[in-house]
Amino acid sequence: MQFLSIRAKTGGLWVMIAIFTPLVLALGWVVLDGFWWQDRAAEFPSATATVTKSEVHESRRSRRGRSYTLHLAYTFSADGRTHTATRLRYYPSSSSGRTAARELHAQYPVGRTVIAYYPPDAPELAVLEAGVQGTDWLRLMAATAATLLVAGLWGLALTRRPPFDPENPQWLAKTASGWDVRLPATTRRAVFIVGFAVAAAVAWFALTIRYGDNPEPEVVGAAFAVAVALAAAGAGLFAHYPVVSADLDAEELALPAPWLGEAVRVPFRGVSSVEVRWEEKTAGRNGRYTVYHCDVGWGANGRVGLTTVATFLEPAQAERLALWLRLNCGLAEREPAAAVN
Repeated sequence: MQFLSIRAKTGGLWVMIAIFTPLVLALGWVVLDGFWWQDRAAEFPSATATVTKSEVHESRRSRRGRSYTLHLAYTFSADGRTHTATRLRYYPSSSSGRTAARELHAQYPVGRTVIAYYPPDAPELAVLEAGVQGTDWLRLMAATAATLLVAGLWGLALTRRPPFDPENPQWLAKTASGWDVRLPATTRRAVFIVGFAVAAAVAWFALTIRYGDNPEPEVVGAAFAVAVALAAAGAGLFAHYPVVSADLDAEELALPAPWLGEAVRVPFRGVSSVEVRWEEKTAGRNGRYTVYHCDVGWGANGRVGLTTVATFLEPAQAERLALWLRLNCGLAEREPAAAVN
């Protein structure tokens, strides 16, 4: 999970960042601000109020869908003055379904006596529903997932692995009997971000289908915890830090292990080739990009194979790694031959 298709289109990556960063910042502000006000409202003074307006407004949301919003107004007295407020909660009261909007309309008909919770310094900012509810936690979970995804986009744009250099410890580490080449990895951070975003999206849809727009906070909290746990488990299971290891004493090469697999061990004499292979990939409808694989051909213990040890977007990266492997496996000192069993 190196996100090569995204990294290949640097311009497109920055366009996504330019579009989604302000959107996610705005979403985060709305969610956190509303969450904070809803939490504060539980401690606000209250007053008896009378509903003076209760109307369901219909608007076209898309070609196939419509949005229904309850427009409220109510009056109450505080500090010897009469105040008018219009908020149900500190979030927009829009509902995607006509049924939900009509249920709210039936709950708050004109003339009904209700309790308004108001901040003492600004009574016109009163609400009828105080305290944090399940819908607030749902919004917080969605905002967290969106923020992590945008942070991941910034990470892709700003982090670039340096060119292959055997003197750079980020690439090469010496061991007691040889060396380890640390190849491009699928990091735990990347797996966690993607895993949490997917788990949070599934939890959102499952909870709204099962419980509606406002499930119990305990249910949302449990779903949030499960999403984090699943993402963490995925990061532990599916993060991949491939390494090519060489034991100079045993003259043996250990090729990268696949996920949940074991490394393939090949004698130096069993390495028949180290070559760079290019491959054209597609991204989206018309997008194309090229990747370059560093492939090791080998044969040992009656087996033959071709193992891709690393994939790059720059051909020079793959060529440097291939050349270094040839030199250190002795291929530069002998003619290419058939795999040795």
